[in-house]
Amino acid sequence: MSDVKVWAFSICVAAVVGGIVTMVVPKGKMEKAVKVVVGIFFLSCVVMPLATRMPDIGEIYAGEAQGEIDRIYDQMQQVVTDQKKSQVEIYLKDSVTAILADRRIELENFSVSYTIGEDSSISISQVEVFLDSSYQQQSEAIGELIEEQIGLPVSVHCGGG
Repeated sequence: MSDVKVWAFSICVAAVVGGIVTMVVPKGKMEKAVKVVVGIFFLSCVVMPLATRMPDIGEIYAGEAQGEIDRIYDQMQQVVTDQKKSQVEIYLKDSVTAILADRRIELENFSVSYTIGEDSSISISQVEVFLDSSYQQQSEAIGELIEEQIGLPVSVHCGGG
């Protein structure tokens, strides 16, 4: 409320000063120019406090916009991470399928265990390969072969995959 009083007092002082200046100025060509200047001065005294007290609209929307930007960024990060996981799984499954196909072994099922780091890196902890129960006797050798080829820990399960 005190700001309003100060503003009102400023307008009154500006009006008084403007009135005195227009009375002192001699009649003639200078009178019109002085009235324009006094009018502009008075308007600036009225408008300036309003303009300086107005909240910055950019700041108001910046907070809302930043929240939206953060939300979209998080969604995009999740999409990228999901795509990475999918591509890693596809690549590994294709590699394992090719390794097994060279030995005429059909892959029944496939699984990858991994962890995702804070930097969206993917650490593969294990590859699980599921084969028909007829390969039970060879499962250890098949696991070693796949492990040697892809360079990751492999667990081979036979039957019920």
